[in-house]
Amino acid sequence: MTDGDALLRAIIAHPDGDVPRLVYADWLEENGDPARAQFIRVQCEIARYPEFDAPQDLVEREWDLLDEWASGGCWNSDSSGATTAPLPGSSFPRPNPGGGLAVVATR
Repeated sequence: MTDGDALLRAIIAHPDGDVPRLVYADWLEENGDPARAQFIRVQCEIARYPEFDAPQDLVEREWDLLDEWASGGCWNSDSSGATTAPLPGSSFPRPNPGGGLAVVATR
């Protein structure tokens, strides 16, 4: 199991926690994926607000990062089997790469 796999498993084991996600974001940045790391950090920040009350600049940054990924292709499944690709029509209030769920939310 790679470090990335172990970090994804920690997220799956603690679906409501930000700490595993933020540690994973740090790992992504250190391993050459800073945009994806920032996307996770932005979604964690958005999750701290009541639904629909996040500052508009955060929401816009989330969608800018999503658009960046959409134009560059999809993410792949990690060896743990956790899907970390944006899936059209998915709706999740926070990043959740486990169990075949998408990391992203829809507008």
